[in-house]
Formats: sequence, C-alpha cells, structure tokens
Amino acid sequence: MGTFDKILTTAAVAMVLGGTVLATASPASAATRNGVCEAGEFCYYFNSNNQGSVSDFTGSVGDYGTRQPSCFDFKGPGAGKGKCIKNAAASVWNRSGKTVRVYFNSNYGGSVYQDFAPGAKGNLKAGLKNQNASHQFGPSSSARVNMSYALYKTGGGYISCGFDGYVHTSGRHEGIDIKRSVGSDVH
Repeated sequence: MGTFDKILTTAAVAMVLGGTVLATASPASAATRNGVCEAGEFCYYFNSNNQGSVSDFTGSVGDYGTRQPSCFDFKGPGAGKGKCIKNAAASVWNRSGKTVRVYFNSNYGGSVYQDFAPGAKGNLKAGLKNQNASHQFGPSSSARVNMSYALYKTGGGYISCGFDGYVHTSGRHEGIDIKRSVGSDVH
C-alpha cells in the first residue's frame, strides 16, 4: 500500500469514527421531558394556577394517549405525577418562542381551543380544563386562507384565477386576478 493509499484509508477511518461520535452525541440545548418547565418548552400543570405535577414539551403532539405506559404523562413532583395528561390538565405555561394552541380533540381538532402567546401562563378555559387532547406550536402560520370569502366577495367580486406559488412553468398563471362588477369601489 502506497503513502497516498494510507492517507486515504486513515482519512476514511477518521470520518467514519467522527461521524459515529457526532451521530450519538445529543445537542446540549435539546430539552428532555423531565417534569421541569424550562426555557423553550410548553408545559401543562395538573392543577390550576400552575400547581401540581408538570408535563413539558418542545413540539406539537396530536394525540397524548390514554393509558400507561404509552401515554404522555405528568413527570414533575406533586399532585398528578404519573397520570396521563389527556383530559387531565388545568393550567399551562408557554416558555417557548411560539404561540401554542391547545385543542379539545386529538389531532388538532374541534371547535374548542385556546391560544397561549410566548411567555403566557394561565388556566385552561372552562371548555378545555381537564378536556385537553392535543396541542400545536404555531398553528395556522402556514394555513391557507379561503379567498372565496374575502373582502371582494361582499362587493360583488370574486377570484377568477388563483395563485399557484410562483411556479415558472409555461402556461401557468403567476398572479391573482380579482374581478369586480362595473362601478364597484376599489379598496
């Protein structure tokens, strides 16, 4: 084996070993579900006024589960520790940098929900207290708005050709056309 081959082999081994070390190392900033409400987390409390056991999250959860050992549970010390959080939380503290929405139904559903801005602490409203089934970080930030019911609809206008997102393909429309009747006010 020549000198060049030895260098290549050594470099390849170093990359493989280095990659293995990097793959197994966890980021220092990554929070764990440890029952302590830390910066960057959204936390449920078993009791009102941020009392009792805590269940902490760093992301959205569509279904908490209802039975041990597979459910999301209250981890911190105090009343409720070890209980599944679905339909059992009374208050929250949003220590994340995003608005978090708590839903009545699993998979971010139902007409009953409550938003908590970054830094907000509070009790869940009557329709959600002990009725929480999912939560979502930053809901609706990328949701599409049905323009069929926008301002122009009430003035007799409508969208004649929708916007498809700046796709530069021949024959595709690159804007929004709004038609209004003759004599309509322009806003």
